Amino acid sequence: MFIRDIVIQDNNPVFNIGAFIAAQYKHGGDFLEEDAVIHFKEEYSTFDWIMEEMLERSGMEITELGTEKGVIGNYTCKKVKNIR
Repeated sequence: MFIRDIVIQDNNPVFNIGAFIAAQYKHGGDFLEEDAVIHFKEEYSTFDWIMEEMLERSGMEITELGTEKGVIGNYTCKKVKNIR
């Protein structure tokens, strides 16, 4: 299974979110900046430690883990046990 989504790294979340929003402005002006701000205000993005625990509890093993810009998580997983 592969997941790529907004997953906030817990090592400096306020800085990571601010840097991501600033980068969105640089790449797409007001529109992308506003879209990023709205996402963090209205969506329920999670932290990396929560995502990792949810995957493990659901019987998955994370075989590859990558992060981008402190707020984008890439998880490659495989099923290792059945959960009832």
